This record gives sequence, C-alpha cells and structure tokens, in this order.
Amino acid sequence: MVGVCDPKQAIAFGYCWPVMDLPLASAKPAPRSGSARRQELLDIAAEVFAAKGIAHTTVRDIAEEGGILSGSLYHHFVSKDQMVVEILVDGLSDAHERDAGIIAGASDPAEAMHQLIRAFIGWIADEPAVARILLNDRQYITETPELRAIQARRSENVSLWIELAREGIESGVFSASIDAEVVVRAIFDGMLAAVRWLPPRGSSTPEEIGRQLADFYLAGLRLGA
Repeated sequence: MVGVCDPKQAIAFGYCWPVMDLPLASAKPAPRSGSARRQELLDIAAEVFAAKGIAHTTVRDIAEEGGILSGSLYHHFVSKDQMVVEILVDGLSDAHERDAGIIAGASDPAEAMHQLIRAFIGWIADEPAVARILLNDRQYITETPELRAIQARRSENVSLWIELAREGIESGVFSASIDAEVVVRAIFDGMLAAVRWLPPRGSSTPEEIGRQLADFYLAGLRLGA
C-alpha cells in the first residue's frame, strides 16, 4: 500500500490521510488529488452529505451517485471521513485569512463587522453544501476524532470575530451591555441557518441579504452605545 500525503491537508491541519490504493488485485494508482474526476466525486459527496447527513451516508450512496462501484471509490479515498475533511478544507481554507484581511483593512470595528457578515452570507451562497454540513453535523464533527480539527479551525475564525466585538465594546462603538462571545456565536449560528432558505424565494440577491443582515446585526450591537 503506497500513500502520498495531500499537501492541502498537511498545511491546514498538520496531519493528513494519504491518498493511496487499497491492496486489490486490480487496483490502479490513485489519481492526483487535483484530478477532475476526484474533485467531481468530492462535489458529489458534499451534496450527499448535505442531504442525508454524514452519519447516514454510506460509501455506497456516494458511489451510486457518482456512477461507480463502491470499491472503485476506495481507489480515490481511504475513507468516508477523509472525504468529509477534504470537502470542509476546501470550503473553509480561506475563511480565516479572508476575515483577518477584512478586519485589518477596516477603519473601525463596526465597518469590519459589517463586511464580515456580508462576506459570510456570500460564502454560504457560494458553498451551500459545506454550510449545510457544518450546520447539521456539528455534533458528529465534534465527536469524531478524525474531524475535530475542522471544528477547531472554525473556532479560530469565531475567535477573530469575538476579539473584534470586544474591541468595539472597549472603543465605545458597540454597546457595553453585550457579551461579545454570546453575541458573536448567536450571529454565527443565525447566519449559518440561512443556508436553509438561500437562495431566497423573493427577488433579493445574496449580496442584498448580506447587507440587510449586516445592518440588522450592527443595529443591535450599537444599541445603547
């Protein structure tokens, strides 16, 4: 059994599952991680996980949607959990850097928070399957050792927002009566739940919805400031 470490996982988490072949007589070398077919299977798996939940999805489910035999899927991935990690790495890889850049470039905490909320809604619109997995399978992700690094990465991003809220409170931009951690976690959970109704049934675009939600949350943060 020969394995090749996926560099994206190694950079993101400090460890990774190797991309390898199982010891089957007819096995062929696994495609490169960036191959179109491998990415196609990841996209299919994301949709199945989002629809059925990680725990209730089998390798056979994914293989059937991909039009291949279950055994053939193992030529590309070691396990179902490896697919989950790769899907969420792709979906979350730029979030921390994006948000840190927004905060660094904003003139004050209010402007930064407004931009962060709009960017978050834009991300949900662009990555609905990933957002739905994070929303519906939080407990599974937290309790599965191979997946806990995903939750840790998301927590790093939440921490950026919490520190921003605290800065806003200390500078008088946000109300001193709010608890930064409670408010930020409520905002995160509220926005993530938007994946259930995005794209909207009305005429509003994700950009317009992001602006409306940013205005709404900012009004609450400023109340009494």
